[in-house]
Amino acid sequence: MTRFCKHCQQNVEVSKDSFSNMEICSICGIALTDSYLAAGTILGGFLIENEIGRGGMGIVYKAKQLNLERHVALKILSDTLSRDIDFVDRFFQEARAAASLSHPNIVQAFDAGSTAEGIYYLAMELIEGETLDTRITRDGAIHQDAALDICTKIANAMNYAWQKQKLCHGDIKPENIILNSSGDAKLADLGLAKTAHDTRESEIMGTPLYAAPELIKGEIDHINMKSDIYSFGATLYHMLSGTPPFPGNDPDEVMKRHLVETPMPLVERSREINPGTSALVEQMLAKNPHDRPSSWAEVLETIEFLHQHKNHKTIHKELGDPFFNWEKKPDQEKKPLNILLLTLSITVVLIIIVILFYFLGFRHLKPSGEFSAKSSDIAAKWEKLKTQTQFMTIDKAVVELEFFIKNNSEQLPPDAAAFLTTMKTKKAAENNIKNKKAAFQKEIEQLTKSSDAELAKMPMKNLIAFKNRVFSAMNKPKQEAFLVPLLDEKNTALLSSKIKTVNTLITKKKEEEIKIANQEKLRKEKEQKAKEEKEKIAKAQKANEEKEKIARVQRQKAEIAGNAQIDEYFKTYAEFLSLKKRSASQLLSDISEFQKNHKNLPQPYAGRIAFLKKRLADALSIVDVFTQNDFLLKGKPVPLKSADPEYKVEAIDNVSITLFLVEEKVRLGRKMKWASLKNEEYIELIANTIMRQENTNKLAEPSQRAIIIYLLLSKRFPELEIALNRFTKFTPADKQEWLMTAKDFSAASMEVEAFELWKTINNHVKNKEMEEAAAKMGEFSAKYANTILYKRYSLEISGMRKLLKL
Repeated sequence: MTRFCKHCQQNVEVSKDSFSNMEICSICGIALTDSYLAAGTILGGFLIENEIGRGGMGIVYKAKQLNLERHVALKILSDTLSRDIDFVDRFFQEARAAASLSHPNIVQAFDAGSTAEGIYYLAMELIEGETLDTRITRDGAIHQDAALDICTKIANAMNYAWQKQKLCHGDIKPENIILNSSGDAKLADLGLAKTAHDTRESEIMGTPLYAAPELIKGEIDHINMKSDIYSFGATLYHMLSGTPPFPGNDPDEVMKRHLVETPMPLVERSREINPGTSALVEQMLAKNPHDRPSSWAEVLETIEFLHQHKNHKTIHKELGDPFFNWEKKPDQEKKPLNILLLTLSITVVLIIIVILFYFLGFRHLKPSGEFSAKSSDIAAKWEKLKTQTQFMTIDKAVVELEFFIKNNSEQLPPDAAAFLTTMKTKKAAENNIKNKKAAFQKEIEQLTKSSDAELAKMPMKNLIAFKNRVFSAMNKPKQEAFLVPLLDEKNTALLSSKIKTVNTLITKKKEEEIKIANQEKLRKEKEQKAKEEKEKIAKAQKANEEKEKIARVQRQKAEIAGNAQIDEYFKTYAEFLSLKKRSASQLLSDISEFQKNHKNLPQPYAGRIAFLKKRLADALSIVDVFTQNDFLLKGKPVPLKSADPEYKVEAIDNVSITLFLVEEKVRLGRKMKWASLKNEEYIELIANTIMRQENTNKLAEPSQRAIIIYLLLSKRFPELEIALNRFTKFTPADKQEWLMTAKDFSAASMEVEAFELWKTINNHVKNKEMEEAAAKMGEFSAKYANTILYKRYSLEISGMRKLLKL
């Protein structure tokens, strides 16, 4: 495998170091920590021209796509990320999603791939311009109109990405917003930073200056569109104020401030900033994601509205007085709710400003002429001081600026505080670089002064640590360019020599360790043989225990699922029996629907459902029974208390019973309609005809079955059991099924009551209402101890009683 070695300035063969797993140059012995590509290298159809940037994810080159003759920005993943299989997989997923997007404010992704050497790359649109961070660093705070124009485009891009692919960015910051030569803004690295969060949970991949609290806390599952909105708000804050919400060089301190502090409102930093814009930024920087705008569409709509209304006066004129004009006009119907809330906030802020202005400033103002003259004098001194600071040391500039601000606090120029903050930030950066140089110089001196004799005395662990320190020192200037002058050719040669010495010592010590290991091997072999049989037995026992554990868990899951379906079984019967009008066809429909949705109902309940469904399919009605067996009534009085015993049955059809009476040679007739009979009268009719001992065996099986079904639907379970004992057309198995089905119908209502109370007890426990749960548990045990449910949930009930200390 070959790589380009910057130290040797040529492509060289590399090998893997067995201890650090780093790639080592075969000529100079230096570790090649990143896949640096020399100009002229062809990678996947792209001709490398020069490096244009690098960051946490890798190096970006300007390259030419040979087949399409166009220049691209080619991002090469770092070696560390390339070795992370999960990251690479997510990287390609997000790259494909990003490539499907086409938006004027999103850097277009063209292609992604890998080489046989394990180099992963992403080809993107090459933008000629500068980053927003470069613009702010050079020019300071951006005017509100220009800032809102840039933010409108970026919010539009994020709204498009979210609507199209539900894509999050993961690291919105000024460095990822590119301003091209035509003044347009484009968002870079869409989706790629989110990939880093998803696969590297232990690290903060986002820039701490703009990172959302949930990202800082490592709540990876909660990182979404709302996290991007927070970073977007922090970026807008930086644009308008010239400084991030929480500036600083200590990442831990910055992250802590993101979690617990609230940044100074923009309206307090500059009177030129629209209060509405300030309120929007405060909302986007809410600690709780739920308090931020609900969507990119909402953010975009609000920014566009603020951009159209240049100052708060215009907004008031558009919206009216929020305290007295609650009735919306037709053209105001479409304004978002957040604009109304924004207006309320603006009004309150303006009132407070007026009051503060009066009490703190207005009463102490001098005559206008004198005030104007003094302001002009201070402004002139300020401009002069800003120019002078360019020729001062950074320390002196900060002192002069602080002195000026302290002595002119009442008429302070609007950009003074931000300018001082910028200078302090630069001072901190310079001090940080100075400290890093000193620490690096000290590290180089310590490494190069280590003698071969000292190294020879080191144990293996320390040698490897020393070697890693050398690798780190030799590669640090690649990450921080200001360290390059400190690592001259002499020190580079010394460090390379140390690596070779350490490698020799490591090899020697490894050989010694092998020799000792061989001696130990003989001794351990005897012990190993003695242990093998014991371990074999233990392993087999453990495997059996694991199998039994898995089987037990599966049984428990099956039992839980089965119990849930049995609960629904009784609920279906109870709901049917609660109907005022019950029919065999309705019952057939209900159990057919239940059977379709509960295919794993345990036995014997599944068998009973199938049995009942089959018997209901062609069941006769109770009227059919009497019409087909008219000998039960024909020529006899209707055996009902409500019927006239003088009249006898002449004929029976599906509509009515025809009755007649001969009185003094006069034949009288009347009809008794089946529909006029009540359920109790049908039961009385069955009891006085069919259930008579001499008639029970005269009926065919369909008629006997119809009687059983009618008694079941009428909840006449004792009469049903008597009928089963008397009827002879059923097999013993059928009689048993009918009897168990009747018991299920009889128990259904009680089973449902028991289930509802059991569910109530569990809800009390879930809500930590232990006293209420204990009271309900006592009621449950007293009332439902004999139910089927109590037996089915016996283990859970026992556990609940222990939990409630009953």
